[in-house]
Amino acid sequence: GAALSQTTDSMFSETRTNGVWQKNSLDIITRDASCSIISLLSLLWDESSHKWVNSALSSYSYNGSETPSKVLYQVWDATNNVWVNVSLFITPSYTATKKSFISQYWDASSNTWVNSYKITENLDGQGRTISSEFDLYSGTEWQKVQRSLLSYNTDNHVSKSIFQLWGGDRKSTRLN
Repeated sequence: GAALSQTTDSMFSETRTNGVWQKNSLDIITRDASCSIISLLSLLWDESSHKWVNSALSSYSYNGSETPSKVLYQVWDATNNVWVNVSLFITPSYTATKKSFISQYWDASSNTWVNSYKITENLDGQGRTISSEFDLYSGTEWQKVQRSLLSYNTDNHVSKSIFQLWGGDRKSTRLN
């Protein structure tokens, strides 16, 4: 069988106060054998205990693609020594012609994920975004908020950008 391997990268930050460097934060990134991020653990320096303490954790899931299918964000509850759900970022569609992303937040009172917003991008045959729509979740359905329509010149630069706000049955359009 194939051997599984992981690598860990760390990013350390300090702040200089009155000429003295003080520890601030430590981010530990764990990657799988294909270098995809599995988790990002953020620690903060606790000066009183002189230890790194949990702060936040992002966990990544994949469905056979380089793009994460889910990213779970949690914060550390030091009182109860548990990770607490905050948000979930889902990629239900990621193809050569369409990308969509849904953001959800955790509702602790009902112990459920609740839709927040959605971004949907349509791409042309060259992988360029030709439309991008932003929708908010309200009650039981998605509400259109805004979209951008893009055209490109022969140098692959945006030649025309149309920004539209949805307002019930009417649209407001601004050309850039």
